Amino acid sequence: MSQVFDPLKPISGTTKLSQLYQIIRDHNDANRSNFSGAAAPANPVVGQLWEDTGNDKLFLYTASGWSEITVANSGLGLEIINARGSLASLDQRFDVSQNEDGTLKASTSLNPSQWYTNTVASGIASSTSFISYGSNMTTTYHPLRRLKINRSGGTFFTEVVSSSYGGGNTTVVVRDAVIIATLISVEHSIVAPRKATAGDGSVSYEMIANKQVAQPTTTYTVLIGDSVILADGTFTITGIDSTLFGPGRDLFIKNIGTGVITFTPTVLLDGSYASLTLKANQSLHILAHAGAGWKRLDTFIETEWTNWSANASPQGWSGTPTVYVFYLKIGKLIFISFNISGTSSAFTASITLPFATVNSLYALPRSSFRAKNAGVDGAIPGMAYAVQNSSVLNFYKDWAQTAWSNSGTKEVDGQLVYMCQ
Repeated sequence: MSQVFDPLKPISGTTKLSQLYQIIRDHNDANRSNFSGAAAPANPVVGQLWEDTGNDKLFLYTASGWSEITVANSGLGLEIINARGSLASLDQRFDVSQNEDGTLKASTSLNPSQWYTNTVASGIASSTSFISYGSNMTTTYHPLRRLKINRSGGTFFTEVVSSSYGGGNTTVVVRDAVIIATLISVEHSIVAPRKATAGDGSVSYEMIANKQVAQPTTTYTVLIGDSVILADGTFTITGIDSTLFGPGRDLFIKNIGTGVITFTPTVLLDGSYASLTLKANQSLHILAHAGAGWKRLDTFIETEWTNWSANASPQGWSGTPTVYVFYLKIGKLIFISFNISGTSSAFTASITLPFATVNSLYALPRSSFRAKNAGVDGAIPGMAYAVQNSSVLNFYKDWAQTAWSNSGTKEVDGQLVYMCQ
């Protein structure tokens, strides 16, 4: 409606009677329509209404200017109507979730379960694996994600080891043997673990200021979530695939008991599958690499010499020579003490080192030792020598590298210090 409103009319003594009727009609129409129009009316007064036809809102003019007021079918009024929902008033709506003092009421909706039920049908693959049919759920079943296994005989908890998709289904391997014929359903935690896709889980060890610490006393296999293993007893700890464990993550193993712990890697550890022995108070700190096995961050903290005699594999002696080879490892520094005596069977002599020498032309280990050749003590010292990136320590009867006799008693007795890889 086009508004015609002039607050200065009618003018006493000026406005004609024939004009007065139209002015009254215009003013009456403006008031009846609440000054409806796309623009605010000019010269408003406090208490005046204005229907904004451009935005379908109703305003009241106050000392502060135009203020929006409620209209049931639009604007703020409509928002209030929608806010009370199916109830008769906003007070009733608030009473559903709030106490009179404004605090929240406790209810299932305000305190949701930490578990989410997978609506995809699940079947049994084995006691430690189940199948999620008809969908690729590998982005849901991340390694380490906690699972709630509902069975007719009760509820059991475990975690995801791995998941794979094939043939239209997802097979999920779990840590514990809790999948049996009475399986009803599987629920997973609503919080993604630290190791999700590319490590984008919603929690981390830093967030919870903690690490998963295992304290085995019998045979143990490293789990995906382990960070620290405090072993007490005499048994074997079996390693884990470095890629599955998580590239960039580290694992610390310490023998806190008095027995001997054997650590057996399942993939390469510093280029070897050989088992390692941790005596009392010894520890091992290793880092997982993608596709490259494990690498030592630091090495055994030794409190005594390690007997390497049975592993030295002396070459150049016949029969069974007398072998005493011990080593002490401090970081990358190796101290070797050797004494080998027996009948010579070759012009050369050597043993196998416990750790390969560093791959550097500037760190070639050499040392002097007492040499006996063909039953005669040498007048000059022999030389122990190893090349770079090698696990072989060669013995020469003198520093000129003269060949040994291939008969009679051959004996080497001395020490060597070298840097390992």
